[in-house]
Amino acid sequence: MQNVRLFLLLCLLVAAGCTGAQEVAETTPATEDTAEDEQSEDDMKPYGDVITDEAKTDSGLFVIHRIDEKLFYEIPQQLLEKEMLLVTRTAAPANNIGYGGMKANTQVLR
Repeated sequence: MQNVRLFLLLCLLVAAGCTGAQEVAETTPATEDTAEDEQSEDDMKPYGDVITDEAKTDSGLFVIHRIDEKLFYEIPQQLLEKEMLLVTRTAAPANNIGYGGMKANTQVLR
């Protein structure tokens, strides 16, 4: 039984290592042809109409508002166009494989 657990842990570590090497995704600004759903600046709603009293707010690197199933991020101007290293860690192990706080993924995004 311990050999099976060791094998599963080893597979998990190998899989986590394989997903860690990801390229930085370059995004290009949307043009009018490709952005049919986006609103123009004239059509923007006031902040109070979008983030209502029913929003659950959490502060951290970004301020995040949750309304039903939608998430709204307030990203500070000074963080735009900066590369950020995101490290995903597990809070608790699944079926006692590994340990809580173990790194699951690393990626850089802008």
